[in-house]
Amino acid sequence: MSSQQTFEATTFYVIFDQLKSTLEKRIEAYSRALQIFGVLTEYESTSDEDIHVADAVTRLVGMYTNNLSSDFPSKFRQCICCVKEQRHYEIAPTGSAQMMFQMLYTAVVYRAFPKTEVGLRIYLSLMATNC
Repeated sequence: MSSQQTFEATTFYVIFDQLKSTLEKRIEAYSRALQIFGVLTEYESTSDEDIHVADAVTRLVGMYTNNLSSDFPSKFRQCICCVKEQRHYEIAPTGSAQMMFQMLYTAVVYRAFPKTEVGLRIYLSLMATNC
């Protein structure tokens, strides 16, 4: 076996396999985070009465009982209505949790929805602390 083939077999392929495995684990972790927190970002495609939204928000509260109160589902529905209203007047951006977080602060409505801000902060910090 040549030195190039030895390098490929002992170093390159090992690094490549490790990279592939790590990326697969990270994709799985991010998919799980999206299942849990997706309700915070997919509000544009749902109505404020959507039962799936209510179930997803209730599950989120169950996972973060120390950070989110039992009235979070109703407060979040109110926040969705507020965000959609802001969007109607083209004040609020759409599409991501970060944009929703920024809108809460730019429109100074974070005081009205403190638990939504907490939920978004938890979700956004997951990605930074996962590195």
